[in-house]
Amino acid sequence: MSVALFAGLTALGGGVRAQTAAPRVETPAAGVRAEIAVGAALPPDQEQARALAHGQGESEPVWIPVDPDEARRTGRPSAGGGLSGSVGRVFTERVPDGWYGRLEFVGLVQGHYESSGAIGGVGMGAELWLADHAGGGGLPLSSWLGYRTPALLATLGVGVLMFEIDEVDGDRGFGIYAPFAQAQLGFEIGETRLVADARTVYRWQWGAPDRAQLQLGVSMVQFIERPVKARPRKPAR
Repeated sequence: MSVALFAGLTALGGGVRAQTAAPRVETPAAGVRAEIAVGAALPPDQEQARALAHGQGESEPVWIPVDPDEARRTGRPSAGGGLSGSVGRVFTERVPDGWYGRLEFVGLVQGHYESSGAIGGVGMGAELWLADHAGGGGLPLSSWLGYRTPALLATLGVGVLMFEIDEVDGDRGFGIYAPFAQAQLGFEIGETRLVADARTVYRWQWGAPDRAQLQLGVSMVQFIERPVKARPRKPAR
């Protein structure tokens, strides 16, 4: 009887050990497998490739040049810049008539490349005027809009003298933001414009009387005009 009881206890103890050992064997293995499946990360280059494949992280489309012949045919807008020089007569309030000269850097936009359409631009430079016992100068900043045809172009604009200094009969004054209006009419040959130029300025200042001034002359603009670059469409998904 004792032998049978010992054998029964031995069998029961083996069953208990088998049952308690099973979780220790399976649980760590399952945890390792779960950690590998969830926490694994790709190398940076592979991660970027996967993002691009799913449409993420795409770079912006590149602006590409437009062929000039195609730009003329399609009427594409254009832009450019150049140098403008002006010279002519100056008529100043309560001052003898004199002469003026102006040099400006200009930025240009056109509605249609090398063809009829709206035009506009901005200019910034320096000017000088001289008369008998009088003279002065300033730094003009201007903008304008207009229209050009194959034969003629015309513009109207406004601006300010960011800084000015004048002297009349030994009386010197200076000012800022003196307003002016301008008009131009002329023609264009290639990348050269020759226009009649009119500008009226109200030269307000400290230290000397304010004076109205009219400038009448000619301007020549040498510029570069290029079609606006095209931006390709993103491919359809």
